[in-house]
Order: sequence, then C-alpha cells, then structure tokens
Amino acid sequence: MTDFTAVAFDESAELAGFATEPQEDEDNEEEIGLTRTNRAHGELLRFERSVRRFIDAAMKAEFGDDWLLRQLPGGMLESWEQKKASAIEKNEQEQPLIAYADFTDYIKIIERRDNWTRVFKAIFKRQSDVQESFFRLFPVRICTMHARLITLDDELLLQVETRRLSRAFSGFF
Repeated sequence: MTDFTAVAFDESAELAGFATEPQEDEDNEEEIGLTRTNRAHGELLRFERSVRRFIDAAMKAEFGDDWLLRQLPGGMLESWEQKKASAIEKNEQEQPLIAYADFTDYIKIIERRDNWTRVFKAIFKRQSDVQESFFRLFPVRICTMHARLITLDDELLLQVETRRLSRAFSGFF
C-alpha cells in the first residue's frame, strides 16, 4: 500500500478499516478536546515548517548558502548534525539540516545579535514581540506534541501568535 499515491492509500486504508475519523460528539469533552488538539497539531506543523523555510531563506539571502557554519548559536550545528546522523541511522528520510532544529532554536537564531541586526529587525521590528510570541506558543506546542489536550485559550493563543509571526515574514517569500 505504501507504493500507492496518497489518495489511493487513504481510500485503501479506509476500505480496510484502518482509517478512522474523529467522533464528533458535543457531549464528549474528551473528543472535543482531541479534535481541538489535532487541529492545533496540524496548524503547528505547518507553522513550524514555514518558520524553517523563512529562517533558511532569510539567512541565505544575507549570509550565503553556508550560513549554518557561521551564524548559529554555539553548539547548535553539532546538535543538528547529531540528530540528522541518528535519524539516517534509523533509516529515516534525509532532510535539510534545519529540519533537525528544536522549536526553541528558532528564537535563538533570530535573537542572536548579528542575526537580529542584519536580518530579523527589519522584518519583526521589535525583538521582545518575537520572543513573546514564541514563549506563548511553546506550551501549546508541548501539549500537542505529547498528546495532552489543549484549552480554548491555548487554541486562541495559537491562532493569534502564529498569524502575527506569519504576517511579519510572509512578505519575505
């Protein structure tokens, strides 16, 4: 089945009884929470992937294709390389090096003094705003990635903060 197209795979999985849709039940708080958390998980995945593309493109534009060698905070490059080597050893598909970043790495790259001054200040304007957005998103991300239900407040924060950051860097692409 894994050689099928995505559409054929989904249809086959559904026919075989492997695919299940979440149960919409207004009386079941857990199902409501799971639906909310699944929605947030998808949003965070898309957001994080766009943050990676943005950082990589912005840094390449300013520092060149080898920006990773000079512009990462200390120890970060080695950490990413170790994660990549470990993933490849486990037969995972190889990804660009930035795909091995932790969520907290993004703000460290952005707020590094020379990166902020030369690249990110013009895009985000105020460093404290960017830091606060990532700070607010971090607990929501932790919950969604570790199968803990998020609240309505968390979902609202996620929408506001991802939109705020995405709008700032969307003009860059």
